Amino acid sequence: WTTAGGVTNQTYLGQFMFSGVGVKPGSSRARGYLHPPRSGAYSFHVSGSGRTELWLSDSDDPARARRLWTSTDPHGSPAVAQLRAEQRYYLELRCTSE
Repeated sequence: WTTAGGVTNQTYLGQFMFSGVGVKPGSSRARGYLHPPRSGAYSFHVSGSGRTELWLSDSDDPARARRLWTSTDPHGSPAVAQLRAEQRYYLELRCTSE
């Protein structure tokens, strides 16, 4: 996000680890909610071994989640989503070994 003084602030989640408990062998899934600190454009880029997908809902409803990013083009541009502060968004990361 950009502050009133024009300074861009970025927060990186450098490592996101999870187990594959409860999903089929060779795959993993992590689910949760994103609470943006400020309204604006947020960019997402994920890497992982095998096929990796990032799904994001436009609300806190998992049924409304749509694929935002996939590892089919790992060197492609990050996905960008407009998010509002004080809104909760459902977020899901899916990984499969291929």
